[in-house]
Amino acid sequence: MDKLKRTKILKIKEEAPDILTFRVQNKLGGIEPGQFIFLSINTVGEAPISVSSINEDYIELTVKKLGLVTTALFQKKVGDIVYIRGPYGNCFPTAKQYVLVAGGFGLAPLKALIEKKQKNVKKLFYGAKTFEDMIFKDELKKWQFSELIVERKTKGCHLPTGLVTDLIEKAKMRPISTVIICGPPIMIRFVSQSLEKKGFKDKKIYASLEKTMYCGTGLCGHCNIGSYYVCKDGPVFRLDNIKNFEEKII
Repeated sequence: MDKLKRTKILKIKEEAPDILTFRVQNKLGGIEPGQFIFLSINTVGEAPISVSSINEDYIELTVKKLGLVTTALFQKKVGDIVYIRGPYGNCFPTAKQYVLVAGGFGLAPLKALIEKKQKNVKKLFYGAKTFEDMIFKDELKKWQFSELIVERKTKGCHLPTGLVTDLIEKAKMRPISTVIICGPPIMIRFVSQSLEKKGFKDKKIYASLEKTMYCGTGLCGHCNIGSYYVCKDGPVFRLDNIKNFEEKII
């Protein structure tokens, strides 16, 4: 297990209800989009966190308040100290063209890829329950390749209603791009089915999976799916490599 590195919180930004982005000093060196780290808080524990922005001097961690560690993190202020280790897992594939599909909080790891490879991103399909639940609203305004949809309209929202699969089914695109899907497991299943109807082959579709993780090295076995460990072999998987294990993903 890697040694914990002491780091300072530099900035905190509210993204959506119960979702904050924490900018912390980059004490881990080279991190690639798609990888994750473990964040630790003294006397509380640690949790795996996606990296949503990567800089030589800092990284950004977009966090949803779900358990003890993230609840404790939400009580921290700028200047406070936390501990991190990593990075872990593999990264997103290199491609000439990307089509990105995200649901809700799933946009967090994709933001790091967009920042690094924005010229290669042809389309981002992003859906959430409501506009208020969408993260990175400032960035979405700048990303001209974004197509957005919400399940339910709220006051002042002018976005179309439906599911992210509705955007894919209406889109005119050739099945030559590399597709990366990030979101809830059930969304990954239906999005991959919609893409296959569009002519995309399994070898061109990747999914970033979420599973309970503790060690980051595959030893504890908590993140096992079939013959793979999400923390070690993933979290990014090509669709044809995990199709036989779909029942363990959904």
